[in-house]
Amino acid sequence: MKIGLLLVEESPAGVQQLIQTVAFQLIQEHELFSIEINDQSEVKVQSYQKEQILFSQEFEAPMIRPSHLRNEVDLSIFDQFDQVIVLGEKSNVGNDLLEKLTVAHLHIPLIDEDTGQNLGYDTALDSIVDQILKVKDTINSMKYDHPRIFGIQLPEELSENLIQDVVVAVNEHRIQNMLELEGIATLLKQSIANGKTYGFIIFDEHLNPNEVVKQLEQYVAVDWKYVQVDQSLILGPYPSGADRLIANKLAKKIIQWCLSHK
Repeated sequence: MKIGLLLVEESPAGVQQLIQTVAFQLIQEHELFSIEINDQSEVKVQSYQKEQILFSQEFEAPMIRPSHLRNEVDLSIFDQFDQVIVLGEKSNVGNDLLEKLTVAHLHIPLIDEDTGQNLGYDTALDSIVDQILKVKDTINSMKYDHPRIFGIQLPEELSENLIQDVVVAVNEHRIQNMLELEGIATLLKQSIANGKTYGFIIFDEHLNPNEVVKQLEQYVAVDWKYVQVDQSLILGPYPSGADRLIANKLAKKIIQWCLSHK
């Protein structure tokens, strides 16, 4: 049996482990392929081999890259398969592809059905919080003429829930627009008056760090530096224990479906 795998969203932590588990189980008796479609609707189909899976497990190498289905997709590319597994948000599939597929197919959102938790969420939260806490450790060991304020610039694509959880986890400030800076400056002054020598302002990429500090300094004198959190570090190849659990639960569901729909 020939089985194709299609990923339709950016690869969160845990996706590669999910595919490793599925591939290692199914290639014993079946042919498994990655399907990748780029922005120009060009298609790349690649067969998974046992050596590739073992290499990916040892070195956390990617097993599949996300496809971009912004344009009309030639459905005949799926005719070569007996089954197709589509991983990711249904809204990213586009053009009613799932309804038009004539081959047996399974759509798997990257979510734990039991908890509602998105695959990769826990790893992303841990990664961002860990980066902020490392900066805090550095600040605590140094003295400055003015309070040291760090800007933490997050990737713009992060969910609102994730950003809110980061703010609560590190107990710092967050702005969504420049008009909020005056209120943040007041809170920073209060913290400084109570003996705190540093603070953090969390914002995403639609705000310019240089403009943020320029506006902030109208209300309070600060020693400013900002850190840009890299998207690759959030998606990262090293999923947390919680995301490994979700990945394996999704992998089990895929394997059971494939074997029961021969």
